[in-house]
Amino acid sequence: MSEIGDTFKIIKEQNKVKKQSNLDYSTALLLETKFSVSINNGGVHLVVANNGVIVDFWPSTGKWIVRGGITSRGVNGLIRFLDKKGKH
Repeated sequence: MSEIGDTFKIIKEQNKVKKQSNLDYSTALLLETKFSVSINNGGVHLVVANNGVIVDFWPSTGKWIVRGGITSRGVNGLIRFLDKKGKH
């Protein structure tokens, strides 16, 4: 294989490892919170709820979407967002 092909193969494997690490870390972090967490599709998609706010979350990429609302990224931002919503 060419040098470029080898490089892409290495990058692809590193991305796969990073996504799995993100999935494991983010899921564990959310399960430690007071939020309701529903695990779907083998853990690839989580539904997180707090105080009537429902959020779809993909832990491998960190993407989250409030149902009927905003889209953002990052598990820590999601936790902060849901904490604020829970203080009403």
